[in-house]
Amino acid sequence: MRASAAVNRLESSLIIATFQSRQCSDFAYLVARTAVFPGFFRTNLCYTSSRSKFRSSSRGTDKRKNAIRLFREGEAERLLRLISSARGESGEELTDLRSLWVEHESTPTRQQAIIMSEKNVERAINFGAGPAQLPLEVLKDVQEELLNYANTKVSILEISHRSNDFKKVVENAQARLSELLKIPENYKVMFLQGGGTGLFAAVPLNMMKTGSADYIVTGAWSSKAAKEAAKYGKVNLVLPKTTKYTEIPDKSTWNLDPNASYVYYCDNETVHGIEFHDIPDTKGVPLVADMSSNFVSKPLDISKFALIYAGAQKNVGPSGVTIVIVRKDFIGTAMSICPSIFDFAVVAAENSIHNTPPVFQIYFVGRVFEWIKKNGGVEGMAELAHTKSKLIYDVIEQSNGFYICPIDKKCRSRMNIPFRIKNDEALENAFVAGAAALNMLQLKGHRSVGGIRASLYNAVTLEQVETVVRSETLWPIHLNSKTHKDNIALAKKTKLEPAATQPRPSNKRATLFQEPQPAKKVKGILKNTGHPASIKSSLPAGFFDESSPSHKNIDNSNARKTESTTVNGSNVNGSQDSVNVEASEVKNNKDSSQAVLPEGFFDDPVKDAKARNVEYKDPIEEEWEKFQKEIKEETAQSAQIIGDDQEEAATERQIDTIEEQLRNWSRVMDLVKQKELVHTTEKKQENNDFSSDEDDIDEYLDWRVKKSYRE
Repeated sequence: MRASAAVNRLESSLIIATFQSRQCSDFAYLVARTAVFPGFFRTNLCYTSSRSKFRSSSRGTDKRKNAIRLFREGEAERLLRLISSARGESGEELTDLRSLWVEHESTPTRQQAIIMSEKNVERAINFGAGPAQLPLEVLKDVQEELLNYANTKVSILEISHRSNDFKKVVENAQARLSELLKIPENYKVMFLQGGGTGLFAAVPLNMMKTGSADYIVTGAWSSKAAKEAAKYGKVNLVLPKTTKYTEIPDKSTWNLDPNASYVYYCDNETVHGIEFHDIPDTKGVPLVADMSSNFVSKPLDISKFALIYAGAQKNVGPSGVTIVIVRKDFIGTAMSICPSIFDFAVVAAENSIHNTPPVFQIYFVGRVFEWIKKNGGVEGMAELAHTKSKLIYDVIEQSNGFYICPIDKKCRSRMNIPFRIKNDEALENAFVAGAAALNMLQLKGHRSVGGIRASLYNAVTLEQVETVVRSETLWPIHLNSKTHKDNIALAKKTKLEPAATQPRPSNKRATLFQEPQPAKKVKGILKNTGHPASIKSSLPAGFFDESSPSHKNIDNSNARKTESTTVNGSNVNGSQDSVNVEASEVKNNKDSSQAVLPEGFFDDPVKDAKARNVEYKDPIEEEWEKFQKEIKEETAQSAQIIGDDQEEAATERQIDTIEEQLRNWSRVMDLVKQKELVHTTEKKQENNDFSSDEDDIDEYLDWRVKKSYRE
C-alpha cells in the first residue's frame, strides 16, 4: 500500500510538472492514464489542438462526461469534488493539484503574459508632479515576479517584513543607492514613512540642538517646512517673506545665523518650478535638503550635507516611503517628545524595520535604483534632464510671448516647468483638455498657482517630450512664434534682393520693345500693320495705363522715327513672306523676354509668378509642408527604433520561454525515471514477500514431518 501511495504521489507530481511546462497534449495523456483520476477518465480523453480544449472520443458513463465537461469549462473545484467522491477518498493526494489548478485559473500562463505584454497597449504620457510616471521596464519586471518573488512561492506583497528575504531587499536598496550617489561610510540610509510632510517634523525633532534653525524659503514646500519646524523651536527666515516665488535672491542678501542648528532648503520646488543648481554655502552650519522632486537626477557631493530626504513618489517609485540619508553624528540626538517611528536612532538600530515598513515600496525603489544604474547612473539622468527641459523651455522662449514662464532663467527647474498661456485661463483649460485627448495627462498647474505645469522626472523619456514639442497641435503656436516671423522676414528679404540688384526701367520703357531689327523687315511690318501699337512687347497686357499720355507720346514718336528710317532706307513694297517671318520672330522674342523677367519684378507675388509662368507658392504653406515633412521623418525614425526594440524584446522573451520549457520537460523526464524505479522496486518487494511466504510454509511442513517422525 505504501508503494502504491508513493506511485500516486509521483504521478501527481508528474502531472503538476507537465502542467507547469504547458505541454498540453502530454498533460491530457497523463490525466487519462494516471491513478490519481478514476478509471472512467482513462483512454477516452484526447486533446484537440485546433480548438485548444478537451473532448471525449466516444460515449461513456455520465460521470466521465461530467468530468470532461468540467475540465473543459475550467470548473476546478467541482471536478476535484467529483474525482474525490468517485474514489471514495479524502483526496489528500490532490492537494498539490488543487492548488496548482486554482493558481492556473487565477493567473495567466507565462505564454499568455507574453502575448498580453506584446499587445500594442497605448500608454499615456504622465506629466504629473507626483505620484509620477514610473519606468516601464521596471513595471514589467515587477509584474513578472509579482506572484512569486525570488522563488519564495509568495508575492512581495505578502512577504513577511521580518523574513530574511525582506532584509535582503532593504540591504540591496541601500547598497544600490550608496553606489549611485557615492555615499560615504559615515552616513546611514534609512526608509521612513510619513512622506515629506512627516520629515518636516522629524528634522527639527532630531536635529534642532540649539533651539533654532535657518530656513531658506523659495516656494510652497520650504514654506510649509518652516511653519512645521516653528512648533519645536525658533525658525529664522533667511530670505524676506514673499507670496510670489519666481527667483532665488542673490546670496549676498541672505541672513544666515551662525548659531543655527542647521540650514534647511528645498532643492527643487515642485509647485513653483525653482531649482538650486549649486549647493548653498552655509559657512559650516549643517545643511539639510528636501530633494523629493529631483532626487537621483544629478550627481551630488553628499559630504556637504548633514541630511537629505526625498519622497519616493516623484523620481524613484510609488508613494509610501521616504528615503533619508543622514550623517551618523545626527543619530541619537532626538528630543524626548520625538515619536519612535521618527527617531533616527531607533530606525537606524533596526535598519528601517522598527515597525511594519512599506515592503513593496522599498522593493520597487531598489529596482528603480538598478534601472538608473543600467541607464548611465545619476550622470546619465542629469544629461537627460537637461535635454528634456531645454526642449520645453525653447518652445516657451520662441513663442513670442504666447507662452510665459515667470521663473528667472538662472533657477528654472529641470524637473517641473510651470508656464502660462497669455495669462488666459480659458486658453489654458483648452490646452489641458486637448492634451488629455492626446493621452498627455496631469498638465494642469498646482491649484495654488494655476496655469500649466509639465513634470519631466527620470521616467519620462526624451521621445515622449519630443512627441509633445513636435506635435502638429503646436502649429498654431508656431505661427505666432518669433522663429516663424524671422523666417517670413528672411523669405521677403531674399525675394526682394534680385529686384534690387536689377533696377526697373522708368523713363526708358520704350526700349523694352525696341529690338535691333534690319530696316527691310521693320518696314514690312509697318506696311502691313496699320499702327505701331500692334507691335507686342514682352510685358503682359495692361502693364501700362492706356490713358497715360506719356505712354502714347513715346509710342507714337518711336513709331514715326522707325517709319521714316525704313522708308528712306529701302523698298516700300515688302513681300508677304518677310512679314510672316518677322511675325514669328517677334513671337519668339516675346517668349524669350518673358523667361528673363527677374523674380520680384511685380510687388504682387501672385502676379509676379504668373508673369514668369511659374507656380506661386505661399511662403507659409511652404513652411507648413517643411514642418510636416520633419514630423513624418521623426515619427518614422521613432517607429523604427520602437519596432526594433520590441522585436528584440520579443525574441529574448521567446528564448526565455523555450529555456523554461526545456527545464520543465527535463523535470518531467526525471520524474518518469523515478516512477519506473518505484515500479521496479515494488515488483521486487512483491517477489520477496512471495518467497518469504513459501519459506514459512516449507518450514511449517518440515516441523510437522519432524514431529511425526519423533513420535
